[in-house]
Amino acid sequence: MRTLSEIKSEKKSTLNEVLIAIMSFEPWELMHILENDRTYQDVSLLEFVELVQVELDRFKIAGDSVLMLDLNICKGCQCDEPIVVFTGNVSDWQYALYFEYENDQIVDIFQCNLFGDRELF
Repeated sequence: MRTLSEIKSEKKSTLNEVLIAIMSFEPWELMHILENDRTYQDVSLLEFVELVQVELDRFKIAGDSVLMLDLNICKGCQCDEPIVVFTGNVSDWQYALYFEYENDQIVDIFQCNLFGDRELF
């Protein structure tokens, strides 16, 4: 698993900026990083950021203050494709995203539903 400081020390890229925004619990930064004219998870950028905010709020409610990052392989709808998995430091809850690329550009981001099934209460 990788930490926020490790990600910040790497070469700057759009992917790293997205990861830093999420791991810093600052999803609204995505509005400045991702392209506004694209859809992410089949919704507008604004709606996507709101969905990410909901996920991050769940981590906070569970007492998480740090998200660790790991890579895994999707065994569901994106079968055998790499996904990024965020894990809370207290709850061990997971939130996973699949990044779709075209010509080294992020063109879509989807939540992987095989990770993160949980009840708040």
